[in-house]
Amino acid sequence: MTWLNRSLRVLATSALLIALVSVSHAQAPLRIESSATTVAGHTSASDSARIIDDRSRGYNYLLEDSDRRYPARWCPGEIFFYVDNTLLAESDLDPNRELQRWVDVFDAWSRASGNAYHFSYRGEQKLVIDSNGEPEINSIQPRSIGITYVHGTKDVGAADYYAKAVRGRTAGNAGLQVFSSDGPDETALVGDRGFILIDIDDAENLGANVLRKSLYQHESGHALGLGHVEDQDALMNGTLSRDRRYISDSDAAGLRKLATAPCTRD
Repeated sequence: MTWLNRSLRVLATSALLIALVSVSHAQAPLRIESSATTVAGHTSASDSARIIDDRSRGYNYLLEDSDRRYPARWCPGEIFFYVDNTLLAESDLDPNRELQRWVDVFDAWSRASGNAYHFSYRGEQKLVIDSNGEPEINSIQPRSIGITYVHGTKDVGAADYYAKAVRGRTAGNAGLQVFSSDGPDETALVGDRGFILIDIDDAENLGANVLRKSLYQHESGHALGLGHVEDQDALMNGTLSRDRRYISDSDAAGLRKLATAPCTRD
């Protein structure tokens, strides 16, 4: 990882775990992809009130910094997404129907943002696979969200497209890479790349138009900067349920707050 204009790339991720009937998950620790560290600042009383207020309204963010006024976010405008379908050939998932689900998912987030975000499909594109068979997140194109299907264990014979991030009962993992700069707030924690990893074995076992689509909607919310919440009506709640299939008013409010925050790309 390299430094650019004293900026540190920070990757925040969130995982989704499957239970027998419902789907639950826990926040994964923040990974900083550099040997350098940022200097921890204090959280002011106003910042604390802001964070608590956000959660009480039913929305939360994947990454916040006490030194920064605004959470990690994408600047308004066009965001590209593409899908690596390599594993679909060996599955029961239909590529065309899967693509339509992703298009529907991002269209829903676009509407929820008040059309501040526009998502454009860039086509199929393979992620670079590292020596351990895991996708390289940094091979995702800038200003894009890369989606790929992976196996959570090598026991199924996967030499490539294996990801520790979805092993065990974890059905998906998603996150947002941002630049955390020393500049003004409007240029800090600005989205650079997003990613979504879907455990293909778990996806096949989820109802195509119910829990599977909810999984995709939920994980794409993380790729846009939304975090977990306790609101029982929110899609970003920690438990994915048949009763929470769609973006709620509180989910939309959280995304609109991200979309309307001052934001400038270098």
